[in-house]
Amino acid sequence: SEAALRILSNADIRVKMGVEARKRAKLFDSKLIVPRYLKYYEKILES
Repeated sequence: SEAALRILSNADIRVKMGVEARKRAKLFDSKLIVPRYLKYYEKILES
């Protein structure tokens, strides 16, 4: 598709997308996610 070709042909876009992807990936770090799931399951078990 045109979007894929634009990304492949533009180094600035690739770099920016890579930076943003790494930022987003940090949101899913197990140190953040596991406590959230534990809280969720504890809340479910209490009800």
